[in-house]
Amino acid sequence: MRASYHEQLIARWLVEQRHWCDASTQEADSEVEFTEEMREDLESLGYLD
Repeated sequence: MRASYHEQLIARWLVEQRHWCDASTQEADSEVEFTEEMREDLESLGYLD
């Protein structure tokens, strides 16, 4: 059961990393839209106020 949980965490992390990589290849003047979940995660890590 614990392995399944960790597999889900890794899968989610990979999806998020792909999103960030895709976003970084966009033009510099385009805006990246955060989901509410992403915004909450960044706030909890201290990156957003």
